[in-house]
Amino acid sequence: MAAGIKLIPKRKMLWGGTSEAAATLVQHTVENIQTLATAYVTREITANDARAVLTLDQNGTGTNLDLTHATAPEMRFIEEDQTDPAGRFRWRGTAGSFILEMAKTASWATDDDILSINLTNKYVSFMAPPGSNDWYTVISSGAAVGSSSLINFGSSSATVTTFDLRTGNGAGSNLSRLTIGIGSDTVDATWGSVVHTGFAFKRTTYTSNGAITTNGIASLNKTTPALAMTLADPSTVGYILVISQVDSGTAGHTITTATAGGFDGTNNTATFNAQYDTLILFSIGATRWAIAENIGVVLSAV
Repeated sequence: MAAGIKLIPKRKMLWGGTSEAAATLVQHTVENIQTLATAYVTREITANDARAVLTLDQNGTGTNLDLTHATAPEMRFIEEDQTDPAGRFRWRGTAGSFILEMAKTASWATDDDILSINLTNKYVSFMAPPGSNDWYTVISSGAAVGSSSLINFGSSSATVTTFDLRTGNGAGSNLSRLTIGIGSDTVDATWGSVVHTGFAFKRTTYTSNGAITTNGIASLNKTTPALAMTLADPSTVGYILVISQVDSGTAGHTITTATAGGFDGTNNTATFNAQYDTLILFSIGATRWAIAENIGVVLSAV
């Protein structure tokens, strides 16, 4: 019988039952409420640190579990088949940062910060410096954009003017290896302290008439009839274009610039008559190519 319930002498009640039946009904109601409350929230207070461990069984939607603490709330993950400190991890919020930590010694006497998300200054970092081959990042794919993958290093901040790639120098500090400008479709990139091993221009092979791209390597490859190609104005300074005949024909492939005198200020047509005839061009203006090297190519003004 539930405590605090005073039984009325046995007699008919207004609802038609007995006092014993009423007491039983009340008792069952109290027990049901207790059972439901226990099923939803179980609270165990840990004696040594006075923090609560909560288990919440959600029935339906709209149920939230809030972890609160006066200084640094945390959520611990304990792998019970491991011996402390192995298998002990925790997420902890403190001073505007959200930190993933791993126990280093038993009972969390010391720990290693694996990852820190700084919400105040808006950056993510490994707090413990990687040593030897301790840590590395595997990027399987960036964000999907159409049929391609994208890793976006962009910034919407007007104060950010460059993207700087830095690596260690083996002496305890780091050096800038690549600085890329931000703010326009064509940006400056500055390389520093880098040896370009295996660097190669993109090669495009042409087997039919058409337009040649304004940078990279263009390979003419058709024995007969001769190819009739066009070359657009470079539009900017600094492009490097290498045009070479790779077939063994002598039909005479021709390349004509979009602007009169586009090759050297006088000539606008280049004729390739033999295998390995080559023209190396460097753009010096929006409509002008300079000839850095000419191997067997005949230039003319047409």
